[in-house]
Amino acid sequence: MKKSCAKPDKVIILPLDLSNPEKVLSQAQQFLTQSKQKIDILINNGGISMRSGFLENSFENEITMLNVNYLSQIALTKVTFTEEDLSLLTSHLGGIAKYVGKKERTYCFYE
Repeated sequence: MKKSCAKPDKVIILPLDLSNPEKVLSQAQQFLTQSKQKIDILINNGGISMRSGFLENSFENEITMLNVNYLSQIALTKVTFTEEDLSLLTSHLGGIAKYVGKKERTYCFYE
């Protein structure tokens, strides 16, 4: 993806374990502090789904899906952008949602 961008030297890809929102928050804060970079565009592209039925899926799996599909995206967005960034449209926020359950939660968040 980075190579296909017009300015690949301006693209930063930060791999994170989205199953742990607290760790996502601390790693993102650490990255932003050390790099002193302003983020212009954030694309939240992580997500998982379960193909099993509701009763077959464990509660632990439900927590993991919430952490990955929703809470980590919120943590990353809150640490990345200030209210001023979003109100002045100096930054852009995007999310990619593939499954209905994830879409319903993330659409509410992105609005």
